[in-house]
Amino acid sequence: MDINDNPLEKFRGRFDNLGIKVGVSSYVWPAGYSDNVRRLKGIVGEVQLLAYEPMEKSPVSDAEIAILGELKTGGISYSLHLPVPTGMALPGGTPEAAVAGVISRFKPLGIASYVLHVEKNGGTFDTRLAAERIARILQTTGVEPKTMCVENLIGTPFNEVWDSVEDLGVSLCFDIGHLLCEGGDPLSFMEMYGKHMRMAHIHGVAERDHRPLWHIPPELFGNIIKKLAGLKLEGAMIIENFSLEDIAQSLECLARYDATSTGRAQ
Repeated sequence: MDINDNPLEKFRGRFDNLGIKVGVSSYVWPAGYSDNVRRLKGIVGEVQLLAYEPMEKSPVSDAEIAILGELKTGGISYSLHLPVPTGMALPGGTPEAAVAGVISRFKPLGIASYVLHVEKNGGTFDTRLAAERIARILQTTGVEPKTMCVENLIGTPFNEVWDSVEDLGVSLCFDIGHLLCEGGDPLSFMEMYGKHMRMAHIHGVAERDHRPLWHIPPELFGNIIKKLAGLKLEGAMIIENFSLEDIAQSLECLARYDATSTGRAQ
């Protein structure tokens, strides 16, 4: 794609003064990691690389890693969404080995944050086992604990997860859309867990989650953005939409908020 054919170009530099590093996932266009990063660089500050499967199922070539490294020069950062489901709290097997393998593959890129699921699978949910496995991942990979971000998930009691993993020194990836799906209050959640948050996922909720941001009521959306900016996150706010159309709508929504809050022309 020629840079002039990229409909997201109009957002280049648009969020520089928002007070939050804005990012998107690596699947905006139906193409590989580097193709997406090349089109997104300079428009957003971070790309979250989606590694939803272990390396043996979805291998990444040395050439692709090298290209991603070259593209990183000039201001863009990477976060890495680790495989799902992890089975981290499910007895049996060694799911931490697959997660560690993915981390090791992408670690040379200087990943800023890692996103990890600890999900409830049916009736089996052993958060202490999950904590032990996460500790082994940290030890095996040498990843700095605070860069490992445990995400709140639909149908999983996050307070139980956090009580088990907090002492490891890990951080929180607050998925705002997941909480909205469960009828929760994002502002209250951030009051409770804000000091542990390194990064956030944001997306609207309609017939399903991961919808454009305009599905979040405007007043609530504005209050969420203000609160996130006030937390001064070390990591990024990732807009979790997975198509060009949805991302374009979400960035437009964010741009309109930014214009209103700062008085800058749209």
